[in-house]
Amino acid sequence: MKKSFLLMLVSAILYAFFTPLTKLLLGELPSTFLGGLTYLGSALGMTIVFIIARLTKIDKDELLNKKDFMYVAFVNVLDVCSSLCLFYGISLISSEEASLLQSFEVVSTALVAFLVFKEKISWRLLVAIIFLLCGSIFLAFDFNTQITFNLGAFFVLLAVTLFGISNNVIKKVANKDSLEFSIFKSLVPGLVLIIIALCTKEYNFNWPYISYSLVVGFLTFGVSVFFYAIAVRKLSASLGTTVFSSNPFFAAIISLLIFKDIPKWNFYVSLILLIIGEIFAAYDNYMNDKKEQIVKQNVENGLEDKKNKNKA
Repeated sequence: MKKSFLLMLVSAILYAFFTPLTKLLLGELPSTFLGGLTYLGSALGMTIVFIIARLTKIDKDELLNKKDFMYVAFVNVLDVCSSLCLFYGISLISSEEASLLQSFEVVSTALVAFLVFKEKISWRLLVAIIFLLCGSIFLAFDFNTQITFNLGAFFVLLAVTLFGISNNVIKKVANKDSLEFSIFKSLVPGLVLIIIALCTKEYNFNWPYISYSLVVGFLTFGVSVFFYAIAVRKLSASLGTTVFSSNPFFAAIISLLIFKDIPKWNFYVSLILLIIGEIFAAYDNYMNDKKEQIVKQNVENGLEDKKNKNKA
């Protein structure tokens, strides 16, 4: 349990480094080209991990089948579009603002689940959505001189909304090999983004920074997903989600330490609102997990009683 908790925490922290490190790399590489490199770095690294895990028989999960690849293809399309939006948005706003805006993923995931997949929204999750939405709105506007909409924040929110749709589609293959899925989830968007960058001539062969981008992709996407996949098997859904959803706040702290920016007042208001929203979301996950455990226990008790009656 403790080992799984630490792995989940490391997973969240690794993912938190993505936005600030991306902001640094954007000074040397165009956004689309950089997006492709980070995805490719993740795909290449996870392929090595996947091969080792299979050869050592650590990974015995069921592999993807033909039907699963339909969902993978749809996720790939969403990831390409979201990455284009995300990297462009990060280039326009501060790293800490971009980090906090990614908390909106909870909102987009829940709303898509409710509107498209007809999943119920509890009052706890509804309160979380309201606070997270308000926090995101505060970051989406520039209050410095006059109230104006922040274009960079818009693209980050659009990217996170697409990620929310992707999260719901991913549930369709949740019982399959997570390592194999993470490879295909990263490989296709990486190749597509690189091709787009080459066709639009938005690239440069700054080899040291290309190498950095591949490493960043491997660590913040690949290793993070790998640790998440291992940890979530022994952690409850509520605890796992709560720990990992802390990554935007880790990212904001890391950004402040790296760039030493002095955020405007709306950043602090948004931070408070987003923290409250995340707390309610975590509480909702905890209650749902508790209900599932009760149902599972009742089923097990029922089966045990049935066996005892048959023996009698």
